[in-house]
Amino acid sequence: MRKTTLYKVVTGMMVAAIAAGCGGGGDSGGFVPVVLPPATGTTPVVPPDAPPQMASNEERCRAIAAQSLPGTEFTVVEYRPAGDFPVPKQIIPTAETIKSLPEFCRLSVRLTPSNDSDIKVEIWLPGDHWNGRMLGLGNGGFAGFISYESLAAGLRRGYAVAHTDMGTGGTTLSFDGSLLRGHPEKWIDWGYRSTHLMTVLSKASAQRFYSKPPAKSYFMGCSTGGGQGIHEATRYPDDYDGIISGAPANDRIGTHIGIATYWATMKKIPAPGMPADKMALLSSAVLEACDSDDGVKDGLISRPEKCTFNPRVLQCQDAGGANCLTADQVSAVEKLYSPVIDPVTGAVIAPQLEKGSEPNWSAGLAIDLSTKPPFGEIFSWVLGNDFDFLNFDYSRDRQTVESVLGPVVNATSKDLTKFRDRGGKIIGFNGTMDALIPPAGFEKYLTSVSETTGAGDSFIRFYKAPGMDHCGGGLGPNVFGNDIATPAPLAGDPSRDLLAALERWVETGDAPDRIIATKFKNNNVAAGEVAMTRPLCPFPKFAKYDGVGDPNSEKSFSCQQPG
Repeated sequence: MRKTTLYKVVTGMMVAAIAAGCGGGGDSGGFVPVVLPPATGTTPVVPPDAPPQMASNEERCRAIAAQSLPGTEFTVVEYRPAGDFPVPKQIIPTAETIKSLPEFCRLSVRLTPSNDSDIKVEIWLPGDHWNGRMLGLGNGGFAGFISYESLAAGLRRGYAVAHTDMGTGGTTLSFDGSLLRGHPEKWIDWGYRSTHLMTVLSKASAQRFYSKPPAKSYFMGCSTGGGQGIHEATRYPDDYDGIISGAPANDRIGTHIGIATYWATMKKIPAPGMPADKMALLSSAVLEACDSDDGVKDGLISRPEKCTFNPRVLQCQDAGGANCLTADQVSAVEKLYSPVIDPVTGAVIAPQLEKGSEPNWSAGLAIDLSTKPPFGEIFSWVLGNDFDFLNFDYSRDRQTVESVLGPVVNATSKDLTKFRDRGGKIIGFNGTMDALIPPAGFEKYLTSVSETTGAGDSFIRFYKAPGMDHCGGGLGPNVFGNDIATPAPLAGDPSRDLLAALERWVETGDAPDRIIATKFKNNNVAAGEVAMTRPLCPFPKFAKYDGVGDPNSEKSFSCQQPG
């Protein structure tokens, strides 16, 4: 299809250049602070006039590309009939064809808000089965890809749905951030700009296609996607009416320092490190000490904040043995159970790993003692290509990275007044076994938001999922609409599906008091064999066993205040 230069989505986003060149080892010389667009408020955009009524959806789809302005290039504009969708192999070589989609208008767009920007956006607009709502989807890691399965899931539910690669296309499975070195405009795109531009373009396209704007707009994402949601609420409070933010990397710099510190702590343990048998010993001891804190022994630690397990009870009394931990291993465990602290100011940089998350310490952190820390390339953007995190100065180097990248990638504003006052709602969630982004970080953020904005639980609810890994999976119940591409049981039921719960909260004012999470046998959702259900309670409440009934049924638990 011939490419046409079209409608420039956003105007007035001026960003000062950041000087090229990096200092190593914490030397920030050569960098100029980023000058950002306004931190709140929407970018002024006037969507084009709606087209006259036309004979077909296909005509209305192509009419979206009727104006030509610099900065926006529609590379694909097509109306697809109901049927299968072949995922573009040049984008995802191993992808399979997505089966049985309803008819829709597909827009593939390239946005260039700066000379060094290359943001890809996909917008899928349902034909005659639109539910009147828009849904923005989040990404993961350093992004760089489009999730067609997630787009398809949103489309099947009737949403006008959009996703962006955040302007980092070319990264390897979202783990490699090295391609962003020396590209400060791409830092801004990845930080927040691409998400906002995707949102504005999607709403304008929907208005042009349907001759009316979406009645409500929602966003959902986890990890990087969770952080995207908080960026939207703090910077652009008019973009979305409701946001689902899972394991949010909203304190982006703190998150990366935390992940790298967890990795470095494991790496520094003298040989043999922390072998699998010693990790299993530790995990079993923690479970034995704290499993019953919610009233039932079920193989899950539901209240890690109450767990007082001390790893020193496992320390070897002599040179070592099969059923004990060395002094170095115990010291490392104690460090992982403690927050990451600035040694000069005493400020908490990153939260501790939760007790009960030990089974994920190796797999979750991708521990390989011959490599650099997971997602650690972000430090090289500022501290130089050869920077070694094992030499990281938690005061000087952190401040250097924060001063350069913090204004671009962090979403830590405590003031969500504008978002709250226009009726915005946020549902957050986190797994207690998450070894990348532990839940204590978002708990701290929510506390600060409540103190600054007020009435926190009137517009933010946070749910901890006992035994769940990063965004999903794990030993505990982990399916509750937290991933749109993994349909929740009874999808559309507000008691079991986060998106349906958010819609009801925004549109009727009925806040979700509990969300039912499901654990499938072997985590095989497709097989459909349910092993356990459990209610997730809004923080700080927790699910306590009632003392009677099936401990594998959510009906045997009630949400209670800690005490």
